[in-house]
Amino acid sequence: MLKNSSKIAALACLVLLVVIVVFAWAIFRSNRLGASAQEMALQVVENTFSEDYPTLLIENSHPNYQAELPVELLVSYLKGVNGQTGPLESLESIRGNAEIPLINFGQSEYFASYELELIFRNTPAAVQIDMQFTKGQWQVTRLEAIADALAY
Repeated sequence: MLKNSSKIAALACLVLLVVIVVFAWAIFRSNRLGASAQEMALQVVENTFSEDYPTLLIENSHPNYQAELPVELLVSYLKGVNGQTGPLESLESIRGNAEIPLINFGQSEYFASYELELIFRNTPAAVQIDMQFTKGQWQVTRLEAIADALAY
């Protein structure tokens, strides 16, 4: 009787250990993907508003976003924004998050949404960026600048 109890206790400890390891891995994975989403948002926004050509944005745009807003229109939009706001001077803050479930039930697409407060030479502005994690990378699905100077 005592042998069976110790076997059951050992099995219960093993199951508990496996559950702990699975949840630890899930938390680590979720945090890693969330950090990579925020890093991608920062890099894309900085590149988009500090360079003449938004290379990083174009390279990391989701195909649906590219179909909705072709490169020529995107570049034209960004030139209009830069013309009104002036050059990027600093990033003030970023808020938002990535929606990554701890338990993955075969889902390979995740979403992230951030709002960055930026200071341009002529005006402060907010930039909203949405992304989708698909096929192993974050892809931009929307980028929009919002500022009083942009209200036509």
